Amino acid sequence: MKHYTFLIISIALGSSFLWAERPKIGSVIRHDPSFDKLIAKDAEIEVLASGFVWSEGPVWDRKNNRLLWSDVPANTIYQWSEDKEGHSVFMTPSGYTGVTAGYPEPGSNGLSFDAKSRLVSCEHGDR
Repeated sequence: MKHYTFLIISIALGSSFLWAERPKIGSVIRHDPSFDKLIAKDAEIEVLASGFVWSEGPVWDRKNNRLLWSDVPANTIYQWSEDKEGHSVFMTPSGYTGVTAGYPEPGSNGLSFDAKSRLVSCEHGDR
């Protein structure tokens, strides 16, 4: 019985972190009322992930309902989705593979999607 009680308490405590609110760092300042058609009036700026060296090139993936962005020095593209808690690695390496001489900014930088919904990555890496 003690093992089941411990297991139930552990699950309850652990699951509370899944629904924890993300930190808020500000609000959206509006200079034109037409902006309200794009962003909800009560929208707040939330921290989705942290601990990166140099985040760059965020792009929203409509097809997969996720945000992609690069950490250039880490040579990694990350992904975040509201369906999953936290972020995860989408692609590494994201630019530099070791084929050519190294650069101080090895990874992908700008990200975009083309007309066929393919991810396009601008990178410093193996140029």
